[in-house]
Amino acid sequence: MRIFGSLILTGLAVLSGCVDENSSIYISHVGLFTYEAEEGCSVTEDAYLTRATFNVAFAENSYVLPAIVVSQLVRRDVSTSAETNGVHIHGAEVQILNEAGAAITPEYSIVASGGVYIPPSAVGDSASRAISFNVIPAPVTAILQDLVRSEGAQTIVVNMRVFGRTTGGTDVESGYFRFGIELVDDPDDVLCDSAEVREEFPLVNCVSGQDGVPYLARCI
Repeated sequence: MRIFGSLILTGLAVLSGCVDENSSIYISHVGLFTYEAEEGCSVTEDAYLTRATFNVAFAENSYVLPAIVVSQLVRRDVSTSAETNGVHIHGAEVQILNEAGAAITPEYSIVASGGVYIPPSAVGDSASRAISFNVIPAPVTAILQDLVRSEGAQTIVVNMRVFGRTTGGTDVESGYFRFGIELVDDPDDVLCDSAEVREEFPLVNCVSGQDGVPYLARCI
């Protein structure tokens, strides 16, 4: 059973601990967002994000991480009963660290976008899905903005693990995955939202203010 604490960090649930540990699922890497007008936003699973940046100049901004989550759970070779080894990914536990490994924030819980299902695979194989996680929501952005403005540009580490439940009712959890993000404070790297801007810079339809994509603002 997963137990959450009752403390609140500016609107985010802070965890008091977790009793589950399972290596049947893990985060492989961070994929790349792509955008097609007819299909919308998607993630290229076999591509890797090699340099992550996040513009903290806008406190309402958030960082969305497209994690590639792998399940090593295999299909049960029983045709007369329901499959129990598919897994629904419910969310992730996240903590922001500095480069030395010291905590900047307490650990908090976020929800997986779409509540993704990963089917079981054949023996010796695995299955994966791209899942978007809002790993730095706006309340945390405000904390990081204060940090950068007091100490200067720096790199943070997103320390996260995903959790979910199998179709058989077993709670599963990955090990920790660490991902570095370079923080910048650039109020000039902004575009005013319009149909023309969204067509010229298609990735702003997926994310903004991160990984080389300008921040998309509503200009009056």
